Amino acid sequence: LSAMHNHAQMLGLMKRYSEAQTLYTQTLEIKRRTLGAEHPFTLNTRHNLANILLRLGKAREAEAINRDVLTIRRRVIGPHHPSTLKTQANLGRTLIRQRRLDEAETELQAAWTAQVAHRGESHSDTLATKRTLDHCLALSARQSRTRFVGIRKTSKPNQKNPEKQIANQKTASHP
Repeated sequence: LSAMHNHAQMLGLMKRYSEAQTLYTQTLEIKRRTLGAEHPFTLNTRHNLANILLRLGKAREAEAINRDVLTIRRRVIGPHHPSTLKTQANLGRTLIRQRRLDEAETELQAAWTAQVAHRGESHSDTLATKRTLDHCLALSARQSRTRFVGIRKTSKPNQKNPEKQIANQKTASHP
């Protein structure tokens, strides 16, 4: 089982995502039968399968798996266990992919805060989550600016740009 899991992982690293998905799915079925659905090794395979599904553009499937694995890990190994926090961060990435930025920010902020408290600011997992959180915040800010510009353009289409008018008035009043 470990060899199958590791082989699927290598396929993913080589960007052979469809093959990795197939092998992870086969590995998962065997692990469920032999180890049980809540065994840490089974959950690791599901966690990795969700990552592959996200790479394949199957964000909704990845989200469902991440949410289920997160729920089980919180209950079985605790909310601050490194594996739980990695899954929470993966859920955040999955939500970003779906442009559900507020939800993503909530998950990523919670995961990052717990990682800082339990692993430190310089741990590689903490840094990876922070990088994803920063990306989420940048996308959110860009989305907000786009929305604001769209509102301004559609709400008063016949009116001149008020910022430009003010700037022009200031320039005109100074010799």
